[in-house]
Amino acid sequence: MKTIAITYPIITLLLFSCTSFDSKKATQEILELHNAQRSYHFQKNAGHFVDQFSQEIIMLNNGRISAPSRAESLQRFDNYFNSVEFIKWDDLREPIIRFSEDGTLALPSWKKK
Repeated sequence: MKTIAITYPIITLLLFSCTSFDSKKATQEILELHNAQRSYHFQKNAGHFVDQFSQEIIMLNNGRISAPSRAESLQRFDNYFNSVEFIKWDDLREPIIRFSEDGTLALPSWKKK
Protein backbone atom coordinates (compact mmCIF):
# COMPACT_ATOMS: atom_id res chain seq x y z
CA MET A 1 0.00 0.00 0.00
CA LYS A 2 2.79 2.45 0.77
CA THR A 3 4.22 1.98 -2.72
CA ILE A 4 0.86 2.69 -4.37
CA ALA A 5 0.28 5.73 -2.19
CA ILE A 6 3.63 7.21 -3.21
CA THR A 7 3.60 6.11 -6.85
CA TYR A 8 0.06 7.26 -7.69
CA PRO A 9 0.71 10.98 -7.03
CA ILE A 10 4.00 10.84 -8.95
CA ILE A 11 2.38 9.19 -11.98
CA THR A 12 -0.51 11.65 -11.88
CA LEU A 13 1.91 14.57 -11.68
CA LEU A 14 3.91 13.22 -14.64
CA LEU A 15 0.80 12.69 -16.76
CA PHE A 16 -0.50 16.20 -16.17
CA SER A 17 2.90 17.87 -16.54
CA CYS A 18 3.54 16.30 -19.96
CA THR A 19 2.10 18.63 -22.53
CA SER A 20 2.42 18.24 -26.24
CA PHE A 21 4.57 20.71 -28.14
CA ASP A 22 3.18 22.14 -31.36
CA SER A 23 6.21 23.20 -33.39
CA LYS A 24 4.07 24.57 -36.23
CA LYS A 25 2.20 26.85 -33.85
CA ALA A 26 5.43 27.96 -32.14
CA THR A 27 7.08 28.64 -35.50
CA GLN A 28 4.08 30.74 -36.57
CA GLU A 29 4.26 32.73 -33.32
CA ILE A 30 7.98 33.43 -33.84
CA LEU A 31 7.36 34.53 -37.44
CA GLU A 32 4.57 36.84 -36.25
CA LEU A 33 7.01 38.46 -33.79
CA HIS A 34 9.60 38.77 -36.57
CA ASN A 35 7.09 40.48 -38.87
CA ALA A 36 5.86 42.74 -36.07
CA GLN A 37 9.43 43.88 -35.37
CA ARG A 38 9.84 44.70 -39.05
CA SER A 39 6.66 46.82 -38.94
CA TYR A 40 7.73 48.56 -35.73
CA HIS A 41 11.00 49.58 -37.39
CA PHE A 42 9.27 51.05 -40.45
CA GLN A 43 6.64 52.76 -38.28
CA LYS A 44 9.38 53.92 -35.89
CA ASN A 45 7.23 52.59 -33.06
CA ALA A 46 9.70 52.19 -30.19
CA GLY A 47 6.93 51.58 -27.67
CA HIS A 48 5.56 48.47 -29.34
CA PHE A 49 9.08 47.28 -30.13
CA VAL A 50 10.17 47.55 -26.48
CA ASP A 51 6.92 45.92 -25.33
CA GLN A 52 8.21 42.68 -26.87
CA PHE A 53 11.25 42.68 -24.56
CA SER A 54 11.51 40.33 -21.61
CA GLN A 55 11.12 41.84 -18.14
CA GLU A 56 14.67 40.65 -17.41
CA ILE A 57 16.30 41.84 -20.64
CA ILE A 58 20.09 41.85 -20.70
CA MET A 59 21.95 43.80 -23.37
CA LEU A 60 25.52 43.49 -24.53
CA ASN A 61 26.91 46.57 -26.25
CA ASN A 62 30.56 47.52 -26.80
CA GLY A 63 31.65 44.78 -24.42
CA ARG A 64 29.39 46.04 -21.61
CA ILE A 65 26.54 44.11 -20.08
CA SER A 66 23.52 46.07 -18.91
CA ALA A 67 19.97 45.44 -17.75
CA PRO A 68 18.12 48.58 -18.84
CA SER A 69 14.72 49.53 -17.50
CA ARG A 70 11.78 49.74 -19.88
CA ALA A 71 12.05 53.55 -19.83
CA GLU A 72 15.76 53.39 -20.71
CA SER A 73 15.10 50.94 -23.55
CA LEU A 74 12.23 53.06 -24.83
CA GLN A 75 14.41 56.18 -24.86
CA ARG A 76 17.26 54.35 -26.56
CA PHE A 77 15.12 52.89 -29.36
CA ASP A 78 13.08 56.05 -29.77
CA ASN A 79 16.35 57.96 -30.32
CA TYR A 80 17.56 55.25 -32.70
CA PHE A 81 14.34 55.08 -34.73
CA ASN A 82 14.27 58.88 -35.04
CA SER A 83 17.87 59.03 -36.27
CA VAL A 84 17.58 56.53 -39.15
CA GLU A 85 15.46 55.97 -42.22
CA PHE A 86 14.53 52.40 -43.05
CA ILE A 87 14.35 51.89 -46.79
CA LYS A 88 14.15 48.13 -47.13
CA TRP A 89 14.00 45.09 -44.90
CA ASP A 90 13.79 41.86 -46.81
CA ASP A 91 14.89 38.44 -45.66
CA LEU A 92 17.28 36.85 -48.15
CA ARG A 93 15.57 33.56 -47.31
CA GLU A 94 12.91 32.37 -44.91
CA PRO A 95 14.09 32.43 -41.28
CA ILE A 96 15.27 29.03 -40.07
CA ILE A 97 13.49 28.13 -36.84
CA ARG A 98 14.25 24.89 -35.03
CA PHE A 99 13.39 23.64 -31.57
CA SER A 100 14.94 21.33 -29.04
CA GLU A 101 13.47 17.83 -28.80
CA ASP A 102 11.21 18.79 -25.90
CA GLY A 103 10.28 22.16 -27.36
CA THR A 104 11.67 24.17 -24.46
CA LEU A 105 14.29 25.99 -26.57
CA ALA A 106 14.38 27.53 -30.00
CA LEU A 107 17.75 26.71 -31.55
CA PRO A 108 19.83 29.24 -33.51
CA SER A 109 19.88 28.67 -37.25
CA TRP A 110 23.58 27.71 -37.22
CA LYS A 111 23.04 24.95 -34.66
CA LYS A 112 23.31 21.50 -36.24
CA LYS A 113 20.86 18.80 -35.22
